[in-house]
Amino acid sequence: LGQLADAVEQRRARGVVDKRLTMPAYGAQATVCLAADRILVGQVDGGSGHTGKRGPELHFGLGDHPEQSEQSDLPVDLRWRGRDGQARRETLSLKPGWHTVVLGTTSSDSVEVRP
Repeated sequence: LGQLADAVEQRRARGVVDKRLTMPAYGAQATVCLAADRILVGQVDGGSGHTGKRGPELHFGLGDHPEQSEQSDLPVDLRWRGRDGQARRETLSLKPGWHTVVLGTTSSDSVEVRP
């Protein structure tokens, strides 16, 4: 198992992510603060109901607000549980647009944001 973890770390260091070792962070929650009176919340749930399916992507409609330009960073609060069951939280500052966020699985892992 230790050799597998070393191999995964070496691949990640080279920018290669093995799709078999990553999975959607079901239950993860993202909160975007647009203004004092507007907060958007999304949760990765995978779908519900009979044959219900939904992708792990979260989409936030930011709308057209004069106080938020496309160049302005927005605070995004992320909450999730690692594979060890421990609650994790991190706040990012992201520009509007599409981002891929890879959440850490242990307390020593950090969040990785890919454009």
